[in-house]
Amino acid sequence: AYLGPAPYVLMREKYGEKRLLARQAIAGSPTFHGKIFVRDDSPIQTLSELRGKRIALGDPNSTMSYLLPRYLLQQAGLEPKELPAFGSFGDHMNIVLAVLAGEYAAGAVKEDVFFAHESRGLRAIATTPPISDHVFAAGNALDAKTVDTLRAAMLGLATQPEGPAILLAITAGVTGLVPVADQDYDNMRKILQQLKASGVVP
Repeated sequence: AYLGPAPYVLMREKYGEKRLLARQAIAGSPTFHGKIFVRDDSPIQTLSELRGKRIALGDPNSTMSYLLPRYLLQQAGLEPKELPAFGSFGDHMNIVLAVLAGEYAAGAVKEDVFFAHESRGLRAIATTPPISDHVFAAGNALDAKTVDTLRAAMLGLATQPEGPAILLAITAGVTGLVPVADQDYDNMRKILQQLKASGVVP
């Protein structure tokens, strides 16, 4: 399975430990951030100023376009009832467009999407903590030899002639697959615990 940080943590919590193979690195980094942003001409400078404003977010299972933004808003002291509308967009690009069109006061996307469109008139007002990137995991029924073979192939992929093309087929910007351990997701785990306590995550 290929899992985002939050889905991995929730999967492990429900189904137990799995065999981790590798995590992706984008532009050489195995962690990534998200951005909460506004239009460049917006008077909003801080998260607290979003009180009473409409915010464009992604799928409720999305780490960077939903869960982390909800955490940052919560840390800024904003209760759900103080935000009149969370727009639900399945695609990060649609979030960007909703803010650019003025339909929403702010939006949240992963940082590479923000940087790709920043010059169109976007301005970040908050950045998430660094989160360990997407992970490949194997089920426990898979034999140990196959797991070791898969892990070695993934970790060595960047050095193979066809490796870069294969990596970019996963998602834009992937430069390699690197070693991973469950504790790499401990900060995501703590954030999800806080979101559960506040009812954001069931």
